[in-house]
Amino acid sequence: MLSIMLMLCVLAIPAGADGSDLEQHLKQEYRGRTFVLRGFYSGDHLRYDSSGAPIGTGSSGDWTSDGFVLIKEIHASSLGLEIYAKRMLVIEANLKEFQFLPESDQDRPGLEMRVEMHDPSLEQVDMALAKIFLTAQDELADLVSSYWAPCLRAAASGRGERFRFAPKLATVPGVTSKAGIPASAGGKPLFDCSTRPPYNRRGIHPRPIYQPPPEYSEEARRAKYQGDVTLVLVVDEKGVPTNIRIVSPLGMGLDEKALECVRRWKFQPAEDEGQPIPMEIAVEVEFHLY
Repeated sequence: MLSIMLMLCVLAIPAGADGSDLEQHLKQEYRGRTFVLRGFYSGDHLRYDSSGAPIGTGSSGDWTSDGFVLIKEIHASSLGLEIYAKRMLVIEANLKEFQFLPESDQDRPGLEMRVEMHDPSLEQVDMALAKIFLTAQDELADLVSSYWAPCLRAAASGRGERFRFAPKLATVPGVTSKAGIPASAGGKPLFDCSTRPPYNRRGIHPRPIYQPPPEYSEEARRAKYQGDVTLVLVVDEKGVPTNIRIVSPLGMGLDEKALECVRRWKFQPAEDEGQPIPMEIAVEVEFHLY
């Protein structure tokens, strides 16, 4: 089972401050709840200053593998604040919703997080944590890469034809849309990650001529998680894949790996009457361990 220790190191509790009130507040507001880590930072150690800004250059991961943390326990003492938490991996289940991988199946190295503060108050602590984790005023779909945005906007609005957030995931602050996504004139969602490109019968279609295999994410390999990711992209006149977006995800970091892989592919471009033309196509990237 995955264990993560988030260590919020407060250098000094101000004179006159009631430490029990601070701890009670933090337990009530944070213990047992799941939050989205801004920046989706990966790595074994993260540090933040008193304003909640990251110290150093942490690397950003994928929202499905590095975005969510469940706070298991939180303590306040004269030495600071200690938070014990675990990452919650997100998978795509049954081609219809994003959900958390069961906790019993999760396995990942720990993460220590430090927030350095001097003479903190309740307001300062809450403000710093609001800069580290998403709040109800944020929207996850605004923070992901462009190739993820259509799926998450549809799921967040509750109007997606294929994908939605499972109830446990939808209750995490910042995941669901506050205002929703406006419907088109025909009543269908503006954003639909299940849309496939129309089949073009004219001319010659793009053909891959360089197709290196994808790499597995460590999280998926540990969980022996397998499946296919479907991407839609435009192959331009030079055979270069552009405008890549996800239409059938897997989660657990594999979608990012699929996109990184397809970016390296090379194609014989489509032709119409002997002339190279751009064409939109769908491709599948397979992740199988055996």
